[in-house]
Amino acid sequence: MNLERHTLLVTAILLWLLLGVLIPQSSSAQEVRCASGAVDPRGRATLRHHLGQAHNQRAPQDFTEAFSLTKPWVLSIAAGEIVKAKIPKTKDTFVPKSEGSAIIWGSERYIVTNAHVIKGYSELRARTHHRRVIRLRLVGVYKELDIALLETQTPEALADLPSACYRTALPPIGSWVAAVGHPYSMPYSLSTGVISAHHRGARLSEWARYFPGFIQTNITLNPGNSGGPLIDQEGFMVGMNTAIREGAVGMSLALPISRIKPVIEQLRQSGEFKRSYVGLNLSKVSYNRAKRAGYMTPVGVRVKRVAEGGPADIAGIKRNDIILKVNGREFHDPGALSWYMVSALPEIPITIELVRTLPTKRKGLAMIVPKQSAKRDKVKYRVGK
Repeated sequence: MNLERHTLLVTAILLWLLLGVLIPQSSSAQEVRCASGAVDPRGRATLRHHLGQAHNQRAPQDFTEAFSLTKPWVLSIAAGEIVKAKIPKTKDTFVPKSEGSAIIWGSERYIVTNAHVIKGYSELRARTHHRRVIRLRLVGVYKELDIALLETQTPEALADLPSACYRTALPPIGSWVAAVGHPYSMPYSLSTGVISAHHRGARLSEWARYFPGFIQTNITLNPGNSGGPLIDQEGFMVGMNTAIREGAVGMSLALPISRIKPVIEQLRQSGEFKRSYVGLNLSKVSYNRAKRAGYMTPVGVRVKRVAEGGPADIAGIKRNDIILKVNGREFHDPGALSWYMVSALPEIPITIELVRTLPTKRKGLAMIVPKQSAKRDKVKYRVGK
């Protein structure tokens, strides 16, 4: 009997190990990209094995390996002016007026930081992790989301350095993250914390109309952290540290990849970011409205107002419609959906799946064709129930 039990136990262990090998662990691998276009080129699978956990599973609070992967593509950056030499045969001096952090982005080795870091100065310098100083040139700025794209005037200086790799999916609330940067000119400082919330910005008056969708963390940020990456435990960038709430303690805000990437693409192509216009004002779905639509809990996003003559009005969308999916993708946050639409390319149709409760409940499809951004002061919203 004991022998039979022992045999069964051994068999069960072998089956468990075999299944662990054959059945892949759930992960966000399909959401992993590098700004250079490569897919996981630096062996983070090894790091996952080192941690003993997948990204979306509980793991120890250890950023040792993640920091070593991140450090080569994080720069310190300074903006300032040139002071002419007063003594003959001596060099002019670069005087920094603003300092922060920056990120190497893409195979062309562009550099991304916050717009407020450069503050309009034309003389820009960056320092690599092996202490080489390089001169930079401004490519474009999108001040509304505080994003600046720069390029180096000495491309060979970055030739051997990697670019940022990132996750497009938001990290789960409660998961560990870290900020890497240069606070108070103290190079390569790492501060850890957890994700506190997603989609922040609607209650921040200076940001609300631009749909920043901030990732909120409890990491303490200081001057100089701006423009540096927010990373997960595998060294993937999940956002760019951008702001703090004045007067708040333990509350910092990072722009997610979903905001950074489309802005960078347009800045790289044309030097400016142009929003598309669909003519919608959106809000959250209340419990009662969801119940009238036949749902037990709030789903989708409510159409609060429709601009007369705008693309959404032409497509037949009405006030109080509930948008369930856009191009097959579900949305539950008004800011996230608003950004998805305004960052879409103009003249490319967007498919909307919605439900309408008045006069009777029915589902339907609509096709919105975004236009190039219109001036907000000319928008007149349609009045209706």
